[in-house]
Amino acid sequence: MADYNWFRPDDGTDIKSGKKDDDKSTQFEANGLDNRLHRLTPFSLDIKNMFLSPDNKDLLVVYSQKDNYVFADINTKTGEFNQMFTRPKNAVKDVQMSPSNDALVILGNGMIDKVTLANHKSDAKYFDVQAEFNFGKERDYIFNHVWRMTKNRFYDKALHGVDWDALGQSYSRYLPSIHTYPEFAEMLSEMVGELNASHTGANYFGAGRNREKVASLGVFYDDTYQGEGIKIDKLLPNGPADLPNSLISDGSIITAVNGKTIAKDKDIYPYLRNLEGKLTTLTVKALIRIKPTRFRCSQSTNIKRASFLTAIGTTRVNL
Repeated sequence: MADYNWFRPDDGTDIKSGKKDDDKSTQFEANGLDNRLHRLTPFSLDIKNMFLSPDNKDLLVVYSQKDNYVFADINTKTGEFNQMFTRPKNAVKDVQMSPSNDALVILGNGMIDKVTLANHKSDAKYFDVQAEFNFGKERDYIFNHVWRMTKNRFYDKALHGVDWDALGQSYSRYLPSIHTYPEFAEMLSEMVGELNASHTGANYFGAGRNREKVASLGVFYDDTYQGEGIKIDKLLPNGPADLPNSLISDGSIITAVNGKTIAKDKDIYPYLRNLEGKLTTLTVKALIRIKPTRFRCSQSTNIKRASFLTAIGTTRVNL
């Protein structure tokens, strides 16, 4: 690493000599710039982030190397390349320079790690935060924003003859039933597709980072059911809810998730937010079939009848 005080814009003193650099304003000459380009990296790098020191003498780069991110310092004058330290990729989601410009702040894998550049000392703090997030309000805002901006900025003021006000009202009816970003993007794409304009649509490319995730039980729900809770139409084999000796089966009704009662006319997805990978308690009401019995109704007829008992209990599912 270079022998100077790292990333201190208020201190241009060279550590070895103790001599303070002169304050010189940079004079940029654009003529012939193509002939004065200088490569800073000694070889091709897959760079995640980079930081240039205030005096332009050192370039700190964070680049990918197999399963790790390498943090290295490059002297911009001599080209000297020094590897400082590495971190596993799953431990690096974001890298920023500290406000004091003397440390890197690394976010990832449930921790914030502050690494002092002078000695590479690490000060890691672990955290587990659950943030409440209202997807419905964000969804409604984005929908109205897209509708309004399209109406105001579409190149054709006549909107290709489409009744855009009526379309907005028509498509807004679907909003309460949309609970994921891909579904929302598809609906927006269908709405703007009504304009019949080339290269007009909506896509979602997010990987879900820093967003809530909705867990899945691995079942098909009965959309025709009008009672309390959510009725299961079909249980998928080997899914999260396919457990031995469980009340969850075809026709059973889930009435609560982790003690929260599922309101009538509400689907289950809001209750499964941020439960992916977690042990979850489901309150289930099911019909238990009792062993069939035979009884004589008349001298000539034997009738076989199966009796059913309504059972209510809880089942713990690892989502």
